[in-house]
Amino acid sequence: MLCGIPPFYNENLERMYELIKLSELRFPKKIKISSEAQDIITKFLDRNQSTRLGSKQGLAEFKNHPFFSKIDFDLVYQKKINAPFVPELAGKADVRNFDEEFTNENIEQSLIGQKNLDMIKKNNDKFKDF
Repeated sequence: MLCGIPPFYNENLERMYELIKLSELRFPKKIKISSEAQDIITKFLDRNQSTRLGSKQGLAEFKNHPFFSKIDFDLVYQKKINAPFVPELAGKADVRNFDEEFTNENIEQSLIGQKNLDMIKKNNDKFKDF
């Protein structure tokens, strides 16, 4: 979210999974990301479960990380901190803050996948009186 694209992203899902498993984590040079942010992301994505952030002290490790040094978690728990950005909404169905790439998507295809949709349509008559 800091860069606008997830780490290891690739349009080809199979390739992306390979990158997740094997590729070295890199941060873009064009976008300034603080050393604290780079450190916490690196620790979140540690492939070794026993050294990943939170593996030793749980939530305390997250809260004590320098990335969160300016957060008063007591105030967060008490809901006394306002969000830094609150979008204006015209109603519950207002999606103007989302990219049109997502709001124009075919919902069925997005959730089920075209291959499964084709199979459902092909076999739809088999469930007529089910």
